[in-house]
Amino acid sequence: MLNAHIITIVNQKGGSGKTTLTMLLAGALADTYAKVLVADTDPQNSSMFWANRSAHFPAEVKDFSQAPEKLTKRIGKRIEECEFILIDCPPHASAPATENALAISHLALIPLNPSPLDLHASLDIRETIAKATPPSRPVWYSTRPSLKHA
Repeated sequence: MLNAHIITIVNQKGGSGKTTLTMLLAGALADTYAKVLVADTDPQNSSMFWANRSAHFPAEVKDFSQAPEKLTKRIGKRIEECEFILIDCPPHASAPATENALAISHLALIPLNPSPLDLHASLDIRETIAKATPPSRPVWYSTRPSLKHA
C-alpha cells in the first residue's frame, strides 16, 4: 500500500513556471520508477496539453479542473495508488482549487522569476499558504538565498 507525498505547485502569477516545474518534476520522479500522478487543476489544462504532446510521458496526468470543491475527495481516492501526487494549480491565490490543494499538501513549491515585479506579484500566495496550512506545519519561503520562517 502506497501513501502519496502530495506536492502542490502554486503561484498567483501566470507564466511563473508552475506547469514547467510540475511536469519536469513528475517526469524525473516517474523515471525513477515512482508511481506519479499529476492533478491539473488549472482550467487551461497546460499539464494535460504537455502530456498529450509527448509520445510517452512517464507520469499519469489527469484533468482535475472541474469541481475544485471536490479536489480533496478526488485526490483522497488516489492517495494509496501513488508515491507522489503533484498538483498544478491555477494562477489565482484564492481559487478554490489552490486553497483545497494547499490544505492537503505535504509541500508547496512556489516558482518565481528572479525579478522584483514577479516577487511582489507573488507575495499574496504566502498568506494563502499560511491560511491553508495547519499550525503544526511550518511554512517556509525564500526571497534571498537564506530561508526565513513565515
